[in-house]
Amino acid sequence: MNRTYSLSAAAALVLAAFAVPASAAMTCQAAAVPNLIRAEGLTEQVADIVITCTGGTPTPAGQVVPAVNLYLFLNTNITSHVLKPSNATVGANFGETLLLIDEPNRAGNSDTGNHKLLNCGNLGAPDNGPSGPGVCSIVSTGVPSQTYDGTPNAGPSTCFLIGTIAPIPSNMYGCGRPNVYQARTGGITPIQSNELDFLGVPLDPPGPAGVRTLRITNVRANAYMLGAGHQIMATMAFAGGGPAVSLNPPQVIVAQTLTGLKATPESGKTIRVTEGFANSWKDRNVANTLANAVYSAGKYVYNGSAFDPAQMAQNVPAVLYNTEDGFQWQNNAANAPPSPNPPQGYAGGFTFNTQSPLFSQGFGLEPTNISGAGVSNAGTRIFITVDGNPSETISVPFTVALHPQASPSTTSGIMVLTTADPAGAGPFTPATNNKVVGKGTFVYEVLYCDPFSIEFAEIQVSASSKATIKAEVGFAPFYSAPSAGFPTPTPMNPAPAAVPRFASQTEIALKL
Repeated sequence: MNRTYSLSAAAALVLAAFAVPASAAMTCQAAAVPNLIRAEGLTEQVADIVITCTGGTPTPAGQVVPAVNLYLFLNTNITSHVLKPSNATVGANFGETLLLIDEPNRAGNSDTGNHKLLNCGNLGAPDNGPSGPGVCSIVSTGVPSQTYDGTPNAGPSTCFLIGTIAPIPSNMYGCGRPNVYQARTGGITPIQSNELDFLGVPLDPPGPAGVRTLRITNVRANAYMLGAGHQIMATMAFAGGGPAVSLNPPQVIVAQTLTGLKATPESGKTIRVTEGFANSWKDRNVANTLANAVYSAGKYVYNGSAFDPAQMAQNVPAVLYNTEDGFQWQNNAANAPPSPNPPQGYAGGFTFNTQSPLFSQGFGLEPTNISGAGVSNAGTRIFITVDGNPSETISVPFTVALHPQASPSTTSGIMVLTTADPAGAGPFTPATNNKVVGKGTFVYEVLYCDPFSIEFAEIQVSASSKATIKAEVGFAPFYSAPSAGFPTPTPMNPAPAAVPRFASQTEIALKL
């Protein structure tokens, strides 16, 4: 499969219609460090896009910060989770992709306490204004560095009107300074499969001496449509009024596609599966790392465990967690942040914010389900379909060790046999049966792996006879076109919804 998008007509129109002279604009520069992603994947995480802005005229104290729309386009389908289906009340498809302004909850900065994460629609940042859910208003204090500092509405101290502090009822719209905004699926009828929209985002120019940072995170893309050896390009455009923005460049590379899994027969009835590149296999969440590895000599080392703990918040911008989860903060209870946060060995220093998980109060009559942003359904899964004589009993091990290709005698991780639906999806549940008769499929989930090594696993297939066994190997959950993401699943056609998910790779067939 090698289907690509050129710059869409919608993107080209936005770029042309809203180009502004640099002298009149807030000047912004977009950048990204491209991720290596699996060409078999339908929901691959592309790199965060960081837009750094300077200049413009800050909003005067007491005035409402002007709003803009920020549009994002890829040259393939966008497959980020759609968290809240459109209906007559909401009128928009809210997804997991987030826009973070001024790096809230950032690590290693002395002003962390003054930049708490606070999403639009959370308690203290109501979105019950005229534009409905997902759209917030901010009243400027006249100090650009305070505009997105995460201060929740608390009455008079957080809302300025006409240059004076006014007595404001608790949680009044426009009082509070949110710094996280949620994307919607692009277009309305028809939905644009390669577009995401951030609508009505307050954008306060930082002024000539200031800097404003916008980070787009949790973008998942259909790599399979492009095939191995291709780049995924992201194009951004500002529109809809508000401050003039000069964005250069408007397009950045966010990912490079590579084959993520290779399979070969070894001696006897043994299948060797190998990563196509380091970190093409991932555990689900940072909690897996902390449960199954110890930090030693500058890196995490596998400790021999096979735990699948509750997910922890991955809520510090710019930290590379190397997991199937993205930027997420579900709650401060079962899925609270790790302590310290981020854990030892993750760059950037520590943050101490444990107060404002992603949450949608539902001021706009219905919540946007933002708490599900960045949450995957499983670690990387690998399936093996075996086919022998109709009466033959075929079995595989319950657990299989991972080994670095450069150090085969070292055990660096573990994958465990799990129950699964016919596509290989479903919650991780250690399997109690490792046998099939004649033909069947086994699914393993990676519970821990070394993100800095190309690893392999050898799966011993046992059979009740010496007959030849055919085997098909690939990533799971696996789906075939058109359900594989052509077009992107939407609230109107949500299945399949597992993240991650992959296209069937029937060409990986072995005879053992």
